[in-house]
Amino acid sequence: MKYTFGLRGHDIGNNFDEMCEKAKAAGVKKLQFALAKTVNDVNFDEVGYDEKLSQEINAKLAENDLHVSVLGCYICPIHPDEEVLKSQLKRFENFLYYAKDFGADVIGTETGVAETLEKTHSEENYQFFLNNMRPIIKKAEELGVIVGIEPVYTSTIWSPQVMRRMLDDVKSDNLKVILDISNMTHAPTRHMQCDIINDSFDLFGEEIVAVHLKDFTFDEDNRKSFTVAGTGELMTELIFDRLEGLSHTPEIILDETKLELYEDSLISLSEILD
Repeated sequence: MKYTFGLRGHDIGNNFDEMCEKAKAAGVKKLQFALAKTVNDVNFDEVGYDEKLSQEINAKLAENDLHVSVLGCYICPIHPDEEVLKSQLKRFENFLYYAKDFGADVIGTETGVAETLEKTHSEENYQFFLNNMRPIIKKAEELGVIVGIEPVYTSTIWSPQVMRRMLDDVKSDNLKVILDISNMTHAPTRHMQCDIINDSFDLFGEEIVAVHLKDFTFDEDNRKSFTVAGTGELMTELIFDRLEGLSHTPEIILDETKLELYEDSLISLSEILD
């Protein structure tokens, strides 16, 4: 497979215009586009979905040859405050329309953190999350938009097995997976990385629509930090070996990678892929 690596928009520039200018200069073609973090002079909770604004943003992206691989709308779909939760879910629903306008491959979110890890991983919380997401996925089906769930060890959907369960419970062609092995590899699961990778591809490989390559190291106190792609503890070669077995090529985003490290990351990855 031939891979094109994207970056997060807010890792490229401090605002939308700067991001477009720098991305074009650096040859970046694909984005994880966290709309509210990049078009940061707009309050999207107040504006909601604005068709004219959407068209203006889309035109600027096209002018700079930028494709939205992932539209980021990282909400907390289990927020305990009813009004805040309602606002969060409404934001995601509004962003479905932006995703459609931009031709985004997927609109992504994580799945929320409760007061404790035990409660976050509880059956009650899982069912609460599922009930909150079902209307969103139904709306995504109506619009022809793909919703991507990113499993994270500290969140509601926290393992390959729980992700598979959600896919089975929802049963929607518009629900897919954003795979970030780093986010499932925390200190308690550090020794399980190989299993996490293989389980992910075995359980839902064909439903992976995007991959975050977010390399990391742990220090002697098991504190995690991020590093240039291909230079840390992330089993990058195994991930690409498993990607080769898929019938499609997911979008790949170099997460937690600033623009100034983009070239270094491409060099490291080319050495692994050669």
